[in-house]
Amino acid sequence: MPETRTARISLNGEGLLIVRRPLLIDIRTAQPLDADARHHYSGQTLVDWFSALALLIDASPFGRMMGNACLRIARPGIPTRLFADESQAVKWLNGHRA
Repeated sequence: MPETRTARISLNGEGLLIVRRPLLIDIRTAQPLDADARHHYSGQTLVDWFSALALLIDASPFGRMMGNACLRIARPGIPTRLFADESQAVKWLNGHRA
């Protein structure tokens, strides 16, 4: 499992300084999320914490269909793209570092 970093940084008890980072989510073998997890990675939280979203999907027509369905439901308010190749996704995300 790759290392993950939090996007929130505490600022001496005076609230939060939010450092927005790009986010890569591999949905190739994803199961439906429970409501709490879905809420955590959607809406204003997604916009506040992340600068861009790349969804890693299967390279099949079905994988693309599932990725597009996920985007239609989530409607992220940040730049978002579907990728079948992880290296291409990382390259695109690196262009969206805050």
